[in-house]
Amino acid sequence: MDLQEQYDIVKPWPEKYYHLKAFTNSLHAERDDLKEQFQDLQRTLKRQRDFGQAFEETMSVTIEIVRG
Repeated sequence: MDLQEQYDIVKPWPEKYYHLKAFTNSLHAERDDLKEQFQDLQRTLKRQRDFGQAFEETMSVTIEIVRG
C-alpha cells in the first residue's frame, strides 16, 4: 500500500468524527427531552392520584352524612 492509498483511507475520518459527534449530541438532546417528558408525566400522575384520593375521601364522608 503506497502513501496515497493510506492517505485516502485516513482522510475521511475527521469528517466522520464530526458527523458522529453531531449525531451523539442530537441523541443526548433527545434523551434530555424524554427525561423531561417522563418527569412531567410522573407529576401529572401524582396530581391525578392525589385528586383521586381526595375525591374518594370526600365521597366517603358524603355517603356517611347521607346515611347518618
